[in-house]
Amino acid sequence: MIKIQEGCDQVCAYCIVPTVRGRERSIPTEEIVEEVRRLISSGAREVVLTGTQLGSYGFDLDGQNLSSMIEAVLDETDIDRLRVSSLQPLEIMDGLLELWSSAGADRLCPHFHVPLQAGSDRVLSTMRRRYTGEEYLKSLERVRTAITGAAITTDVIAGFPGETDDEFQQTVELVTEANYADVHIFPYSSRPGTSAAHFDDHLDPSLVAERAARLREIGTVSFAAFRRGLVGSASRVLWERDEPSVGLTDSYVRTRLVSGRQTGRARMNSIEEVALTGFDGKVMLAEPLMIGPDF
Repeated sequence: MIKIQEGCDQVCAYCIVPTVRGRERSIPTEEIVEEVRRLISSGAREVVLTGTQLGSYGFDLDGQNLSSMIEAVLDETDIDRLRVSSLQPLEIMDGLLELWSSAGADRLCPHFHVPLQAGSDRVLSTMRRRYTGEEYLKSLERVRTAITGAAITTDVIAGFPGETDDEFQQTVELVTEANYADVHIFPYSSRPGTSAAHFDDHLDPSLVAERAARLREIGTVSFAAFRRGLVGSASRVLWERDEPSVGLTDSYVRTRLVSGRQTGRARMNSIEEVALTGFDGKVMLAEPLMIGPDF
């Protein structure tokens, strides 16, 4: 993982990051390229670009932005896989997405983590999020139109202060409609130093827990549906360990090898093309597409 940007200027009502990490600042592209080269020399096959607000990368650097930085990493290094850790909905523009089919074809991972936090426009506004539910869904549609089979994951906060039953239902409906590959649910908890900590309409903890459980149920269904839809397809897996061989596809789906030269065995830190043959409720099951020295 390489941190390309630090800090945050958005000051969401529930978040302490701007206080503890300060204003947004970008790491110069040349330093990122050099770090990627260093990691490659030590054996890295995949690099994950991390930060708090990746879409604003380069605003404080002359002539640099997220797209140009990604292009530089792809052009100036031999990294096999490059993953963007998280993007805000309104940061997902067509020009950025074009990289997945041009300079980043077969190297940029088709996995997009796009935080939602809530499905109600009023709650989003109170949180100080900078989009509506409709704008959010349009961003997901933009991704899926540009990149076939893209995996989209998200974060959702359950039980934000003042959230009504109807507003919670709007979140339920949006999370259901979005068909995520995975959903991370966070029961709202007060953080000293945030503006939300001073709101006077905090919900009962038992109601917050109940809403979080409901959203997790939807997420579990979505998680399984996305993976069942992959059965019968081919994917490239970066194996993280042996015996059994377990790794991640480029779409961030954990996968286990179930047959080969030795059952469940592949070379750790290799990238192998496999057939996704099943889903056991937790991970995808795979078989090698080609019998070679690694199998």
